[in-house]
Amino acid sequence: MKLLFLGTASAIPGKDRDNTSVAFDLNGEILLVDCPGSVIQKLLKANWNPLKIKNVLISHAHTDHVYGLPSLIHVLWLMGKKDEMEIYTPSVHVESIEKLINSLGLFEKEGMFPIVIEGIPLEDKLIFKIEGFSITTFPVKHPLPNVGVAVTFENKKVVYSSDTEPCDNVLKHAKGADILIHESNESLYITGGREGHSTAHDAGRIAQESNVKTLYLVHLGPSLFDRIDDVIKEAKEVFEGEVIIPKDLEEVLL
Repeated sequence: MKLLFLGTASAIPGKDRDNTSVAFDLNGEILLVDCPGSVIQKLLKANWNPLKIKNVLISHAHTDHVYGLPSLIHVLWLMGKKDEMEIYTPSVHVESIEKLINSLGLFEKEGMFPIVIEGIPLEDKLIFKIEGFSITTFPVKHPLPNVGVAVTFENKKVVYSSDTEPCDNVLKHAKGADILIHESNESLYITGGREGHSTAHDAGRIAQESNVKTLYLVHLGPSLFDRIDDVIKEAKEVFEGEVIIPKDLEEVLL
């Protein structure tokens, strides 16, 4: 399996970091998690084939996680995509996603590929399987209903927290994970904490308590862009494993 960090910033991007989004290559089919910015361009830069996007998970309907979806659909249609794309999102956001797509008339485009929007409950839920891969969502703690995701395969596991305060559900699903991708919107020492989000210290504690191997910090607030070493140091105060703040378009092979 390959993992690609399409963006690593919070709602305010930087010159080198776009809003957070990740993509998983699952035996040649792409699972996209959240959809800001120009996903197509980023995939092309990383030499990933955008036409392989099969499933899209929108963790929640805050702007920085969803605004690129109409462009993604439109460009895939222009590129000749024919096979079905499934969009998963918490059930409370289905209407918003439909309105966003409908606002540009995309469902009515001649020859538009099939788009299925699946509402998922705010509880632990196996949303699909694909040739040895299991994709499970789980609710996290954020002002807007929101889900994280766990991807498991061949006794390996990658967990993405999405936007969240420290919460037991991330701890539960991250137990023994090879990789935990956790938000670090804030820093205990640089910005202080913030409701609905986590500091690097919070993320490090969750990683330590869940006994993960490697912690990747994403969804960085703009005050942290130039303090990467300090943010990593903060997480390592409480986490004994490896801490990485990935760059945009950084690829990981598991």
